[in-house]
Parts: sequence; structure tokens; C-alpha cells
Amino acid sequence: MGKLPDLEGFDLEAWVMAVLTEKLHEPFLPSAQSFWFHVHEGYCFDPAFVSRMIEAGHLWEAMMTATEMHCRVDGMAEVLERLVAMGEDGVSGPAQQWLDLHYSDET
Repeated sequence: MGKLPDLEGFDLEAWVMAVLTEKLHEPFLPSAQSFWFHVHEGYCFDPAFVSRMIEAGHLWEAMMTATEMHCRVDGMAEVLERLVAMGEDGVSGPAQQWLDLHYSDET
């Protein structure tokens, strides 16, 4: 087996966005959970990255990430409100439900 690549300086966020943008089949990650698991779990507390997903047109993926945690996440209410305002089938409804469930006293 060859030497594993040096990942120093690897831009994980850029790679995730590239996979989403190119609509590639889910990449194989050896000895790891699926790609989507890492996106949802890795960015569910990162409203700025979820906003990047929205700006790049990955609305469903953004909604799935924003609604991953069954709790209030600082800064995520605004992200969910953006998703609701878009009126996108399969995205806006779940985002509104999440706002109602976890942020109803904020909005």
C-alpha cells in the first residue's frame, strides 16, 4: 500500500461544495460513514456554511443540514427563514416546521 496523501492545507469546505455542485455520485470514503452523513453532521452547527449551500443553489441539502439537530442552533433561525421564504417544494415546509418546533419564541 502506498503512502497516504498529506491532507495539510486541504480545503474540506471547498471539496464538499464541489461534490454538491458537480452532482457527483456519493464519493467513497474508506473506513468512514457516507459523504452525506459528514455534510449533515459536520455542518449542522455552522449557519455560515449552510448559507453558502443556499447561495450555491443546494436548497434541499441546506435544509437537511439546518434541520439535523433536534435543538436550537445559534444563527440557524435566519437560515431557516431564508429557506422558508424561497417557497421551494420539499424545502420550505420542513424548514417552517423546524422553525415552529425549535425557534417559535424567537420568530
